[in-house]
Amino acid sequence: MGIKAIVHRGLRYIIKGVPVYNIHIDVKEMPETNILKGRRVLITGGSSGIGFYIARRCQMDGAEVLIVGRREDKLKKASKELNGCPYLVQDVSNVADLPNMICRAENMFGREGKIDSLVSNAGISLHEHGFHHVTEDTWDRQMSVNLKG
Repeated sequence: MGIKAIVHRGLRYIIKGVPVYNIHIDVKEMPETNILKGRRVLITGGSSGIGFYIARRCQMDGAEVLIVGRREDKLKKASKELNGCPYLVQDVSNVADLPNMICRAENMFGREGKIDSLVSNAGISLHEHGFHHVTEDTWDRQMSVNLKG
């Protein structure tokens, strides 16, 4: 960008101010279906955020849902909002215990316990304040949850 364009842009900001961009988004939800009727879905990180809304949508589409998370208080709250959806307290970064988690989940589903779908949604971000604040411990914790789990 040349000096003339920079001066022109600077003058425009001084006279008119910082431009404001208005973005309009229409969010629409698909009607309920029975596309997942009879399916058993296990969702890690299901107590909040995207995992919670995936659980809600799966229920709307007829699935039996089991949510998994680290914090029981959040799981209880989410369970109430999801019509009493069952939950498991589990830290998915504990890879050695994951077979035990799957076994417990299958027992909770009952009826042969088969899990039809797994949504591996659990994830954390410990570096919101920029890469200057990354430590080896926070890096390892984040990688354990986001990649191993």
